[in-house]
Amino acid sequence: MNRPIRDFALEVHFSHHEFTARYNLTGSDAETHSVEEVLALGTPQEREAYLRMPLGYTETWGAPALREAIAATYETDAIGAAQVLTFAG
Repeated sequence: MNRPIRDFALEVHFSHHEFTARYNLTGSDAETHSVEEVLALGTPQEREAYLRMPLGYTETWGAPALREAIAATYETDAIGAAQVLTFAG
């Protein structure tokens, strides 16, 4: 028995409203900046690391290095990479 795949409701919503809404308060991108502007914020070492970054998928809960960097921003040792979730779903 073939069942049709149900539309993904969030994507349907965005397809109708994302580019026509007067104010988009749900955006999770940096579309107001060019890649050049974003890279200019980094150090030469950070720009080089970005240029070597692969374009594949990472772990579901976020790249370990990213989670460690986020955890390092907290002033307590109680927050480690295991407590940081970068899931965007």
